[in-house]
This record gives sequence, structure tokens and C-alpha cells, in this order.
Amino acid sequence: SPIGFITLQMLAATTRFRFELPMTNALTKIDLLEEGKLAEIMAWINHPDVLYDRATMERPSMEREMGLVVHRMLEDLASHAELIPVCARDGYGMPDLYTFLQNVFAGSEDMETGFR
Repeated sequence: SPIGFITLQMLAATTRFRFELPMTNALTKIDLLEEGKLAEIMAWINHPDVLYDRATMERPSMEREMGLVVHRMLEDLASHAELIPVCARDGYGMPDLYTFLQNVFAGSEDMETGFR
């Protein structure tokens, strides 16, 4: 749900603020998502206003209202993190994840993995 997704973004932001280390979010097991769900989630990440609009359509509740406030707070702090969708089964997204890790740990130089 959109509110659940906003809650996960808040958890990620809290972790990032606490540890002050480079961080990205990985959406794993994307092969288990229903058709079209990945595109919807990526639209939420790339266009936060789409997520906000979708969240406002949820049933009115205290959870929804808190989620909307948290969303606005994260936008004000420019705290929406990158999301890399990945799938170990077919390798989808692994190059993007590797690139992120390479930039953090090796300054964009190719890392020596030790695997052959």
C-alpha cells in the first residue's frame, strides 16, 4: 500500500540519519510482484507527488494522516532514497546495485571481487 511504502521510506531515512553512511534501498524478489506493481513502485520513487496522490485515496485513518505528514517531511528534507529493484533469480538490477557499491567502496574503480 502507499502508506506502507511511506512507512518504509521513513524507516530507511531514520537509519540513514542515525548512521550517516552511504545507503541505498534494494527492492528484492521483484519476480514475485504482480504484473505492473514494479512500475507503480518506481513511479512512486521517481515522482513523489504520484505516491502522495495515491496515498490520499486510501481509506481515511490516523495511519493515512500520519503517512501523509511523514511523506511531506521526507520531501522537505529531500530524504527520498534511491531504490534499486533486484532479482537474484535472473540477475535483474544487479549491475545497478554493483555500480552503487563500486562508487561507495572503490570510488568508481572496478572492485576486485575475488570470484572467478
